[in-house]
Amino acid sequence: MLETKGDWEGAISEYRTALRIDPNLALRINPAYARAHSKLGSALYANGDVEGAITEYRAALRIDPTSVEAHANLGAALAKRGDVKGAIAELQAALDIDPNFAAAHSNLGAALLISGDVEGAIAEFRAALLIDPNLVETRLNLGAALGERGNVEDAISEFRAALRSNPDYAEAHRSLAFIFEKKGDMENAITEYRAAVRINPNDIYSHAHLGTSLGKKGDLVGAMAEYRAVLRINPKDVDAHYSRRNARDKG
Repeated sequence: MLETKGDWEGAISEYRTALRIDPNLALRINPAYARAHSKLGSALYANGDVEGAITEYRAALRIDPTSVEAHANLGAALAKRGDVKGAIAELQAALDIDPNFAAAHSNLGAALLISGDVEGAIAEFRAALLIDPNLVETRLNLGAALGERGNVEDAISEFRAALRSNPDYAEAHRSLAFIFEKKGDMENAITEYRAAVRINPNDIYSHAHLGTSLGKKGDLVGAMAEYRAVLRINPKDVDAHYSRRNARDKG
């Protein structure tokens, strides 16, 4: 299929053509028609058209209100748009139909975390991982939620578990580095920030915090090099200009 090849524009065209073949299908409540709307929504979402995706997922649900896929995908799209309350409602609707839908548990956890319900988020992330222990991003999000709750060691364990599954997961290295930095463990923070920027050289956050961590260890030359890296990526970064000057003056 076109979407499996990454040809989202082509997939969108094909789904729209299919939906135009019989314009009376919508009046006959045909589940296949609902799936076509849902697939079109997914193609639009992957192509960056969140509003178009929401429209198609809602069209699918008008035809087939029991579509787990449409509820879950609508929830993800609403979260992307910033409608967290709507996202939570749709993801919960998906789980009411299929309680073993790991991705819906994971996305619900992310939405609950954004809403400030840390305990609810942790419960959903753990539910997702019980169903599918290989959800690396979910494990990262669980670590973030545990860290927010103050369970630092548990958070570190989850970040490390994510990295065992995917050693090149830059965001996991960055999250682990940040929690070490907060603990005052600069050695481990530096190691993890360096791993993050090795994998993603354009990670401004990690370059900046690596510079800060190196500065705290007294490595002002190394700190200045990281602030210069930030400025190569974003020459208008005021904080990096200030930090570089400050490190230079101390040197």
